[in-house]
Amino acid sequence: MEIRLEHIHKIYKRGSRQHIVLKDINMTIPTGKLLVLEGKSGSGKSTLLNIIAGLSKPTEGMVYYDKTSISWLDECQKAELRRSNVGIVTQDSGLVPYLTVSENINLLNDICNKHVTKADQLAFGEKLLENLGLASLKNEYPSNLSGGEIKRVAIARALVGKPKILIMDEPTANLDKDNVEKVWKLIRSHTDQGSTVIVATHESDANKYADVRVYLKM
Repeated sequence: MEIRLEHIHKIYKRGSRQHIVLKDINMTIPTGKLLVLEGKSGSGKSTLLNIIAGLSKPTEGMVYYDKTSISWLDECQKAELRRSNVGIVTQDSGLVPYLTVSENINLLNDICNKHVTKADQLAFGEKLLENLGLASLKNEYPSNLSGGEIKRVAIARALVGKPKILIMDEPTANLDKDNVEKVWKLIRSHTDQGSTVIVATHESDANKYADVRVYLKM
């Protein structure tokens, strides 16, 4: 899916004051391209990702997935669009604490109909866990995992449904060098299979994998 942003503004009101987070952001991310979003802390990277994912509304402007304006959809319609087409990794990872690693990564296909069959997802999930060095942890719960392991599980969960759009906020934070490389190779491979990918990161390793780099100024 192509993603297009038109005149995106985001303003937070704090009493009588206004805080401008994003101002007139315009960009097009073609299908099958990896865009790396860079910028200092507080520049609005996470806010922009949430707007692209439909998790937050812009104060002004429009977000399009192909020709569909998600800005005009209601919350239920946006949630359905995400379930069917979008994989998301947030900074806090958002694993379900009472589900195992395997159950966490297969959760989405258990609650909605996706374009990936259950059998294919389970097989691909096993492969992802192996590639990310998590195969031995598939029956563990999040409380038994390190911060880096939790992050890698969240990445596997976002990738397992082979989404058309992948949105990731600092996916390699807290990972060692070897795991950073594994993650970026997976992200690049997913992009090369036709997905549109947006990653916010401070990692310099991202540069050699990106098709497009965008720097947000404060």
